[in-house]
Amino acid sequence: MPPAQSHRGLAAAAAHGAVAPAAQQLASAMKDINQSTFEARRQLLKDADMSLKENREALRDIQREARELRGEAHERFMAAVDEVKASDAALKKSLKEARNTDAAGWQHSRDKVAAAYQKYLEAMARLEAARAKPTPQPRG
Repeated sequence: MPPAQSHRGLAAAAAHGAVAPAAQQLASAMKDINQSTFEARRQLLKDADMSLKENREALRDIQREARELRGEAHERFMAAVDEVKASDAALKKSLKEARNTDAAGWQHSRDKVAAAYQKYLEAMARLEAARAKPTPQPRG
């Protein structure tokens, strides 16, 4: 697996509103996770931890920037924030389990990490979309 580079794009994508690069990041991350061997798990887990840290920082920035949202836009945004926080916790749990697994359990743990990471990246993309979308105004 390449150095931490493969997991870092999400924070940058989220911070700069680049949902398409986040989708590319998802594909790259899934490939890296699914191809990771038991022997390479330490680097994978280290990279994932770094990505989570960066994304938490990006989340704080996104929340700060979105303070001016009102009404339905604010509600959508806050629901997306809650989803990101829940998926972050699930990913953190799967990473902890993967750290404590043995070679025999690695494939199962790796699959759980991949599923949790995918949900997390998708939640981050939805958060970015919620931040970027203006609330449609009724016409009439």
